[in-house]
Amino acid sequence: ETIQEVYLRRNRTDVLEELPELEIKEEWTNFGREEARAYQEAVKYDMIMDMRRAAWLGGSPSESPKLACLMEICDRARENGHKVLVFFLF
Repeated sequence: ETIQEVYLRRNRTDVLEELPELEIKEEWTNFGREEARAYQEAVKYDMIMDMRRAAWLGGSPSESPKLACLMEICDRARENGHKVLVFFLF
């Protein structure tokens, strides 16, 4: 037998009807030093999944600009009495 990955997809209305309207804001950040190295290595060997994972390799907000940006978004939301729901694969 073969084991396959499972992806569960649900519509927003099926999950929680009290959610506010979807708001999308693009936030761009650069890689941290280790993340940039890992990304370039993945590009060199055409490792698509490793390219996608590279931005989360810093492990802490001080080493990962993407994580620092996410923490800042969450802090601003908390200060304004909002909640944040984050979906990501890596």
